[in-house]
Amino acid sequence: SKNTEASINLSEEKIAPGSSGEFEIEVDASGSEVEVGYEILVSEEKNIPTNMKFHAEVLDESGAVISTTDESNSFMALASKDLKGIIPVEESNQKRTIVVYWDWPFNENDTTTIDGDDATLTYDEAGNSSLECGFDIEIVGYQSVGMDS
Repeated sequence: SKNTEASINLSEEKIAPGSSGEFEIEVDASGSEVEVGYEILVSEEKNIPTNMKFHAEVLDESGAVISTTDESNSFMALASKDLKGIIPVEESNQKRTIVVYWDWPFNENDTTTIDGDDATLTYDEAGNSSLECGFDIEIVGYQSVGMDS
């Protein structure tokens, strides 16, 4: 099996309630002569607001949508349940792009000014907030063993 680690930041700017966006994860099995199974593992969530929502689309190499996930309150849960699959041995169809959409709705019940649901919780000595709001992920690829081999 082959593992690739990546760190994903949700935004290069400070995010706030009411913001949304997307990021992409590429899985490339080009050149493989066997089917390749893959899964996305989330090893760490960094400063993720508690009420953030996630859903994803899995695209084939041509950009066509293969599958769409349900919405989840946790990217870790979404990844372990839905972000895995098999890449066939087909010319020009050995890459997958996973587009993950995130949405941070306003919390209408939050009447305090405490940044408890804010993603910019960590501050350095100079009082600057961290832009590190995201995930450490691992893309695990392995040889898919079929019954007909």
